Amino acid sequence: MSSKATDLHLLFIIAQFPDREPVRRWYASPQYAEVLKVRAASGHGLRMRQTAV
Repeated sequence: MSSKATDLHLLFIIAQFPDREPVRRWYASPQYAEVLKVRAASGHGLRMRQTAV
């Protein structure tokens, strides 16, 4: 997943996964670890919502 924005406060990403296991792998991935560093520096928290289909 890749995205660019000039104002990161306006960046929203919606991701859909078939079940919880891919979400866990994504969250634990080295690629997402880089995103978490940016999020931590911004002072804004991660918001996740789970819905059942």
